Amino acid sequence: MPTLNLTNDEKNLTVEALMHMPGSGNAELADKLKEKDKLNPHRHFYLYAKHHYKRTDMLKDLQAIAENYSGVPGLSLREIFEGLLLGLVYKAITCKGNNQEHFFEDFIKRLHPRGISNQERFSGEAYDYDRVAVRQSLGVLSIVACKDIEGDLGLPDPSILPLSEHYDMEAKEKHG
Repeated sequence: MPTLNLTNDEKNLTVEALMHMPGSGNAELADKLKEKDKLNPHRHFYLYAKHHYKRTDMLKDLQAIAENYSGVPGLSLREIFEGLLLGLVYKAITCKGNNQEHFFEDFIKRLHPRGISNQERFSGEAYDYDRVAVRQSLGVLSIVACKDIEGDLGLPDPSILPLSEHYDMEAKEKHG
């Protein structure tokens, strides 16, 4: 599905135009566009990290989310980490302000194969930087409080990935 990239001013004009256009459903469509604007554009990465989606193959799962976000199919783990997750991790670690950059430095240092935390875990096996970087990033995103995430996470979208059993159970409990 092609994505229409609009500036915030263009979005606001579009919403305003829809609200005042004659015809059924325009006001509802305008309301939906306003609601969608409140959603965090990276929400599916957070929802995946928080286990709202079923995990099968990390690369394929994240490729599906990244393609939904960017429209670019087949990104590698490195591209997903460097182009998407690393910025989210930085925001998550520094969201509280007050000199949190040293925690981000520690995060980066821990990714190195000879880093203190990796020496024992990977002493006898091949070290896969991309996989470790993505897993560590998902770990950070999984513990970010929803109130500290800019925008609304909304609900997971089963058209991107299947919902996890954990999420299905929570939804059933909430909605009967």
